[in-house]
Amino acid sequence: MPRHIIQRARRFFFHAKIAIRSPKFYQRLRDLVLSNLLFTLPIPVRKRIFSGQTHFCPVCETPLRSFLVLHRPYHRWCPVC
Repeated sequence: MPRHIIQRARRFFFHAKIAIRSPKFYQRLRDLVLSNLLFTLPIPVRKRIFSGQTHFCPVCETPLRSFLVLHRPYHRWCPVC
């Protein structure tokens, strides 16, 4: 089995173990699964899905429809970078 797949699986199970201990278990686990699925998509696909004019990411300089809210409501994640 390729090494990067094994590393990704280890990282996923490590974060899943943390999610189990959190007070909002289902929300944390849902965010973990969603982020892992989303960030495995190629960058051009993510740009096409989230393109818009409402927000702008200063890191990757992409106009976005919205930022992702994962784990905590005050943390905003760019779905592209």
